[in-house]
Amino acid sequence: MKAYVVNMASSSDRRRYMEQLLCNHPGLSIEFIDAVNGKQLSDQRQRELFDFDKFSVLMRRRVRPGEIGCTLSHQKCYRQLIESGERYAIIFEDDLVINEPFDEMLPAIAQWLDCDEPRLLLLSGWFWFTSSRGFNANHKISRVFDGYLTHAYALNSAAAKLMIDSKPWYAADAWHLFVKRGVNICGVRPHLFDQDWSGVFKTTIQTESKTNVPFNLKVWMNIKRRTLIQHILSLCGKFEKAEKNKQAGN
Repeated sequence: MKAYVVNMASSSDRRRYMEQLLCNHPGLSIEFIDAVNGKQLSDQRQRELFDFDKFSVLMRRRVRPGEIGCTLSHQKCYRQLIESGERYAIIFEDDLVINEPFDEMLPAIAQWLDCDEPRLLLLSGWFWFTSSRGFNANHKISRVFDGYLTHAYALNSAAAKLMIDSKPWYAADAWHLFVKRGVNICGVRPHLFDQDWSGVFKTTIQTESKTNVPFNLKVWMNIKRRTLIQHILSLCGKFEKAEKNKQAGN
């Protein structure tokens, strides 16, 4: 299976880490995608590539340069998948942690993706779900209502076509938005990968400060509704939590 690894050219340490991490998995064909560094884009270029105003209205805050770079980097992966003619691919970010052997699951993942229906499969945690069914002897697959994080997921070309925008206005992990577009998003439970939060590889996004924008009642109500549903699903045990205590190199 093709696996795109999002990596900035300047982050050679992360590239070496991912090469070592994935070298013993012959079921993957690795291709590194040169990530977009949002901080290095001029203000004018950022606004040419990203819709600041729409993001601010819908998210009630201003977008951060790291979020712009992350979103544009994943958009590059979607375009690469479509242009390659491949039916499906996995997308990894370069601070990945492997929770368990996953090679035996690749055929099942490929089979689930190999169809004309737009499908995306979260391989990481931190998502809320509704229904579930068996995937293999040790894992379930669950219909995702909402979620966050983009360090490990698989998708087919039909989904990629629905997720491309010439000028995006959302963060890369806007899974709820892609569900509304018609992408069938599911998640594997227990999840297979986590993001390294040990401090070995520091995130470039979450260290950036957030700036709020003027109040909008309709947007506020939509956000509160979404948060309420997340809370209800969590109370019902329908939340796949990500692990925060992982160490790079696992």
